[in-house]
This record gives sequence, C-alpha cells and structure tokens, in this order.
Amino acid sequence: MKKRISALLFVVAALLLSAAVFAAEEAAPAAAPAPAPEATPAPAAKKVVLVVGNKIDKISLKDAEEADTVLDVQKGVTAITFFNTMCSACRQELSLLESLKKQKKDLVVAAISVDVDGAKTLAPFRAKNPYTFTYFLDPNFKTAEMFGIPYTPGLVIVKDGEIAYIKGGFVNAYADEIIKVVLK
Repeated sequence: MKKRISALLFVVAALLLSAAVFAAEEAAPAAAPAPAPEATPAPAAKKVVLVVGNKIDKISLKDAEEADTVLDVQKGVTAITFFNTMCSACRQELSLLESLKKQKKDLVVAAISVDVDGAKTLAPFRAKNPYTFTYFLDPNFKTAEMFGIPYTPGLVIVKDGEIAYIKGGFVNAYADEIIKVVLK
C-alpha cells in the first residue's frame, strides 16, 4: 500500500512540475520559433548547396562500419533521413519511413546518423531498432549541410535523381505531406 501511495505521489509531483514548466514557457515573451527540443544543431557555418528541383546522382558517405561508400539516387525513390539516435522526433520519422517502405517495396531509405560518436552510437541503436534501412554516418553534419538541413530529423526525398522534397524537423502533421510525396 505504501509503495502505491509513493508511486502515486511521484506521478502527481511529476505532473505538477510539468505544469509549472509549461506555465513558465507560456509566460515567457514570444520569440522566434526554435527547432525541436531534441534537435541536433548543425555547425555554425552552413552552406545550402542543393534545393528542391536540383539534380543529384550520387552522395559520398561513410557506411555504418565507417567505410567509404556511395549512395546512388539516380533511379527510383530514395528517402534520405538525417537522425540522431536520442531524438524522439527522429524515431517517429524512422517509424513512418519503415511503414512507407512496407507499402512501397522499391522505396530506398538511407538512414544517416549524425551522432558525434558515429558507429559506436549507431550499433546499439540498430540492435534495438530492427528497421530495414541502409545506414550511413555523418557525424560532422557535412551531408546534411549540403541540403540545408539545420537540425534533426531532416528528410530529403530524391526521385529519379531529382530532389523532390526537403524538410527539417518532424511533427505528425508532416506525415500526410511525406506520404503524398513518396507514394505519388
């Protein structure tokens, strides 16, 4: 009985703390919108090189084992997602892409980890999350920077070598938009 009361008190205290934090955020003066709270910021000097409509055929990367490799995006639909293993919005986007991959069998999903520790961080994540993606590493955010992706998650969709979609961040409201781009 004491354990249940303690657990209940803990839950009530957590809810009160959450409400206080929310109230403090609401009372704060309005500021420019910030990226998702779990976002991984890009390095300060970012260059936007590629935009929707640009042609691209190959991207040089490191694979999940840190070997140099090339991602070929000339044919078909490729969804390139930039993610951080600790980011909950990233995991939501990965789940959506896994679902889309089941619907569209020829969809290629390139999951690019931007975790600073690279393969060391990615390996346990892959073991716990059996997505059917090809994994790559971008610990310095260089590839994400090419697309103007400032934080995670970031998604680029390439159709037959042409960039069709670029979006930084993920909320469930984007899901329908992403589904339309991938499936049309």
